[in-house]
Amino acid sequence: MMSKRVCIFIPAFLMIVLLLALTSALTGKIGNARMVLYPEVGFWGTSIDKTILVINDNSEEVSVKLQASENSSFIEITDKEFTLQPGEQRDAKFKINIRKEGDYEGRINVFFAPFSGNGAGVVLSSTIIIHASGKGSSDDGDNGGGNTDSESDVALNIGEFVSDENNRGLVIASISTAVLAIILIVMLVLSRKKERKIKKKRANDRS
Repeated sequence: MMSKRVCIFIPAFLMIVLLLALTSALTGKIGNARMVLYPEVGFWGTSIDKTILVINDNSEEVSVKLQASENSSFIEITDKEFTLQPGEQRDAKFKINIRKEGDYEGRINVFFAPFSGNGAGVVLSSTIIIHASGKGSSDDGDNGGGNTDSESDVALNIGEFVSDENNRGLVIASISTAVLAIILIVMLVLSRKKERKIKKKRANDRS
């Protein structure tokens, strides 16, 4: 009887732990998941000041760190580290330095971590695409050689997906169904073992 209770308790305990972890998962959100620029480059090159909107949708203070990827030497981060209060957002500054015309692509990684240091963090990325042309050259793009963001997307992660009210119920229902299925399988196995023991005992009593 004790082993049967343990087998039922363990899956139920795991379900509670998973649900608590999902509901308390740290989320991250940025306002520029992809940026495409069409600058004109003169003899001395050009520099462009840009920002990434960083949003704290959590109910706790978070530490934010921005870092350019290895192949993004043309990106210079200005606001490398800062903290955000719950519900606070900030335009993190960075600079793009282009020396000659051509196509460039880099990435800025935005790290979110609990300010307390307890718990897992989240990392999101913003892709920076540059189509640089020389001054006076024609540009086939719609931007006429100007500097514009062609896309301004909100990046999502698994933690944010779970925190969404519409998705949370689906996740909880899926986990609950899986745990209940495990419990039923365990009870079925224990029931069959009990039946085998009873049959074996009856056979021994007859002999």
